[in-house]
Amino acid sequence: MEGVKMKIVVAVDESEESMHALYILLVFSADVIATMERYGDALVKSVLERAEAVYKNFNNDLNVEKVVRTGEAKDVICNTVEKLKPTPWVLLGSVSDHCAK
Repeated sequence: MEGVKMKIVVAVDESEESMHALYILLVFSADVIATMERYGDALVKSVLERAEAVYKNFNNDLNVEKVVRTGEAKDVICNTVEKLKPTPWVLLGSVSDHCAK
């Protein structure tokens, strides 16, 4: 997730508690971001491994291109389908509704 900018919202008021919360966030934000990046990397690896297990058990002659992107799932999926122009393509549920619009 290198290069991805995170947006963090911190609501503050005039209270000491609010300023202390802001301070704590700033002190620990690097650790939080690093932890989230490690989790994201592990999640991507897990999903790819599970998908690979399914298609390898089905047919070893498949030519599979793995694409990993970040963002709102429905937008990322629709943009990727639009860019790659696969034939055929299958999307299920709300993502298919979103892409069809």
